[in-house]
Amino acid sequence: MLPNVICVGTQKGGSTWLHNRLKEHSDVFASHPKELQLFSRPKWFKRLESYEEHFKDVTTEKVVMESTPGYFWSYSEQPYHNPDTKRNTDIAGALYQTLGPDVKILLSMRHPVDRAISAYFHHFRHGRITAEKDILSIADRYGIVDMGFYKRHLEYWGSVIPAENMFICFFDEIVKTPHDVLQRLCAFLDLSPDADFQVDKRDNDGLKLVRDGDLLTVDDTSSNKSNQTFAKLRAAAREAGEDDKVTPVVSRAEAQSLYELYRDDIAYIVDRFAENSLDWLEYPSSKFKDK
Repeated sequence: MLPNVICVGTQKGGSTWLHNRLKEHSDVFASHPKELQLFSRPKWFKRLESYEEHFKDVTTEKVVMESTPGYFWSYSEQPYHNPDTKRNTDIAGALYQTLGPDVKILLSMRHPVDRAISAYFHHFRHGRITAEKDILSIADRYGIVDMGFYKRHLEYWGSVIPAENMFICFFDEIVKTPHDVLQRLCAFLDLSPDADFQVDKRDNDGLKLVRDGDLLTVDDTSSNKSNQTFAKLRAAAREAGEDDKVTPVVSRAEAQSLYELYRDDIAYIVDRFAENSLDWLEYPSSKFKDK
C-alpha cells in the first residue's frame, strides 16, 4: 500500500496542523510518524518496501497520507541552497513516478520571513545551532532561508504535478479561518466535512517568542514546556555572565534584510493568490508588525 495524498510543506508553515486535523477524520489514514522523508533521499527507491510498511494497517480509508514538509524544498545551485545532507534533486518527479498521476499534493505557505524566523528558533531548540550565530550568518543552513523562495519551489512542483492535483492554503488562513480551510480541504479530497476536527488545538510545542523593542527572543516567562527548559538554562547562564551565549535573538533589521531577499517572491505570491488578500507586502514580518 502506498499513500495517495502527500503534504509537502512548507516547514514551519502549518503542515503539522493539516496532518493532525486530517488524521481526526474517520476516512483518513495518516502515517505515524508524520514525516517519512522517503522522497528526500537520493536513493529513495531502495527504501520503498520499508516505506510501504508504514501503511500496512490501512483498511477502508479513502485518503492515505504522509506529511514531509521538506519535500517542498526544491533543488537549486543558488548560494542559499546548502542542505546538510545529500538530497534527492527531483523529489516531485520521484513522488509522481511512484505514486502515480492521481496523487494529491497539499501545501501550506507562510510569510517567508516569519517562516525563516520560526525555523531559526526551531533549529536552536533542537541544538543544531547556537545563540552565538545570528540568523543571517547561518542563512544557508538547514534551508532556513532557501525554503522561503516560494516562486522557485512552486514553479518546480507545478512543472510536475497538475494544478488540479494541488491544494494550496496559507498559515494566515489556518490561524484566522481554520474551519474554512478544512471545508475546502475536505471538498478537495472528496471527504465528508462533518468530522469532529479539533481546529483550535496547538500541535507544535515550539518555543514561544516575545518582542522586546526591536528584538525578538524566547519568552522565558511562558509556561510552555520548551520555554521553561530554556528559562532554566538562561538563568544559569546569567549567573555565569554568559546570557548572550544561550539567548537567541532576531532583530527588526535582520527581519528587514530577509524581507529584501524575499521581496520578489512575496510579490509573486500576493499577486498569484490575489483572492487570498494576503498582506505580506505591508510588513517585513508579523513578528514586528505594530498592532
